[in-house]
Amino acid sequence: IFSRIDNEETNQTSSQPNTKKNGIDFQNALRSLVSRICIDHPYHGIVQLISLSNGNKVGGGVSGRQADTYLENIGQSKVDAAKSILHDIRHDGPSYVSSLIDSYSVLVDSYIELAMVPTEEFRSGGKLRIK
Repeated sequence: IFSRIDNEETNQTSSQPNTKKNGIDFQNALRSLVSRICIDHPYHGIVQLISLSNGNKVGGGVSGRQADTYLENIGQSKVDAAKSILHDIRHDGPSYVSSLIDSYSVLVDSYIELAMVPTEEFRSGGKLRIK
């Protein structure tokens, strides 16, 4: 029985040549496409990449479930890939795109920090103090 299963797996694998290579080629092509979109049209791609790269900053929520749920749906590999692409664009892309990435990163980090501010004291109709 084992040899029959082994032969079937071997036949299936050999009938799909270079499957691993094709997967790597696809990932490289996708990475190149995303990089080109972000460099050629930075206002249309950078924000999405920065949002994706902030997967670990989602916040604790109730018992830390928000971050876990986000990463479960997105996957740590996509977060890591987004960070890597942003890093490459910062170093290899035009300086104005690098500056835009830095500015958007500060903006998004500020939004995340603002979203994590406790709001319990304002639920009872208290006034917001701006420092």
